[in-house]
Amino acid sequence: MMFDENLYQETISALHASEDTLSEVMNMTHKTKRRGSLRTAAVLAAVIALLCCTAAAAAALGLDQRLAEYFEATAEQEELLATAAVPMNIVKRDSGAVLRIEQVIADRYCAAVLIDFTAPEGTILDQDYYAFDRSVSATSRDGVKMQTYGIGWEVLPSNTENETGRHAAILMTIHSMDGEFNFLGAKVKLTLNGLYRDNWGEELVVPGRWSCTFTLPETDPGRLCTVNEPVEIEGKNAVLTTLYVSPLSLTCEIKQGTDDLKETVEPIYSDEGKEIIAPEITLQSGETIGAADSLFLITKYLDKRGRYCFRMDEILDPETVSSVAVFGETFSVES
Repeated sequence: MMFDENLYQETISALHASEDTLSEVMNMTHKTKRRGSLRTAAVLAAVIALLCCTAAAAAALGLDQRLAEYFEATAEQEELLATAAVPMNIVKRDSGAVLRIEQVIADRYCAAVLIDFTAPEGTILDQDYYAFDRSVSATSRDGVKMQTYGIGWEVLPSNTENETGRHAAILMTIHSMDGEFNFLGAKVKLTLNGLYRDNWGEELVVPGRWSCTFTLPETDPGRLCTVNEPVEIEGKNAVLTTLYVSPLSLTCEIKQGTDDLKETVEPIYSDEGKEIIAPEITLQSGETIGAADSLFLITKYLDKRGRYCFRMDEILDPETVSSVAVFGETFSVES
């Protein structure tokens, strides 16, 4: 029996095993290859069966409760969010600190990474804000690389005992701000360099370097709707190209219309930006849901287009959305 290493890598990668697990399994398989192809095949079958059981057990656990509480999700809404979540088993150690990536949740344009961090002996983590110096790269399943992105950090209530004060649960959010890249099935490489009390890399708390690679779920929890209709922004003309509705976010994209794009979108970046776009969703039941906050607003003048993303007041089931109102116009998104 021939051993196809490429097929093997694709198979276990599809199970979202951690980089550490893949490395250990590859070492085990290379050792058994020297003892004969039948033994290698037997080990491979056992490994895949074990990973399948592990993946199934992790999926059965559903959404991590810290994420459920962060999104203020009901039991029914947790199920919607769970379709966009992937449990991870990534553990990295450096300088006496331990970093664990527990779960990642993502839609086309937003990803949230749940990090458990334990500081070295003698270091107390008692602040309500921490951030890592970081490097993030991502490639979509069709080979498109992420270009412009934004990062956010929040300290979440911990679900573990923290008697020593060394533990913090940190949510890292990543937003893809422009281009053809999206997070569905993307491979993400994340390098975190040092934990800081601030976002400018000035107040170092824990030195170290923790690096990992993981794959995001391919299933799209949302609906992407092509619109291509004119809209007016403070008296200027633009074109609304797409609307994207997911449990995590509402995203609208525009391109330049008959007016210069810079003049068109300038009001969006004022303090009243959210009010100017005024996103509102109407469900099939007739209930309306507004925006809780702007996740990001960005315009690429060179490309003559912009992308504006919002977190809504409630977790949305995209299949129950009837219409979306933005820029004073209402657009049907029913399938």
